[in-house]
Amino acid sequence: PTLMAVRHSLAMTFQSLDRLEQAQEEFNKLIPKARGRIALKGRTDSARSNLVKILLASASLDRRLDHDPTAGRKKLEEAFELTREILEKPRPQEGSPGKQELLQLHAAAAMSLGVEYLREGRVKDTEKVFSTAMDANAEVLDTIRAESGFDSLSEDERDTRTAALQMNLDKSKVGLAYIRLR
Repeated sequence: PTLMAVRHSLAMTFQSLDRLEQAQEEFNKLIPKARGRIALKGRTDSARSNLVKILLASASLDRRLDHDPTAGRKKLEEAFELTREILEKPRPQEGSPGKQELLQLHAAAAMSLGVEYLREGRVKDTEKVFSTAMDANAEVLDTIRAESGFDSLSEDERDTRTAALQMNLDKSKVGLAYIRLR
């Protein structure tokens, strides 16, 4: 594994052990390196999606550690824009995440950003990104359900393949409904 992969594993381990300051230290070392890899590798899907994953985890820690409240939002905005860029201007290479994984990453970035916007009282922005999350999750579910052989699976097998995605779609729908009712 690369040094970045080791650092990421270390950060995630610290986070799982609730050693949040140490986890954030590792993420703070990873972010500039990941940005540098994007420049070095020519904005490949892998390099950009790796930075997105780091930004999402780091933003979550910013919130938990009660640092500058805008720091987490800025990371989430960057993650959201990067996932949009990957989907609009793909640069796949061998080993790059597939479109479904990228859509799920985009939906996760959108939901996280939407929650942050909601905390800040930015209702219109929240509605916009929750809608994006809903559309991305729906597209992934539709793709899975349209796969050859999906209908011939047992109900349990179909549920196993779609349950988590359906829950994410439902969360984005509930979030969007909540915002629209305000």
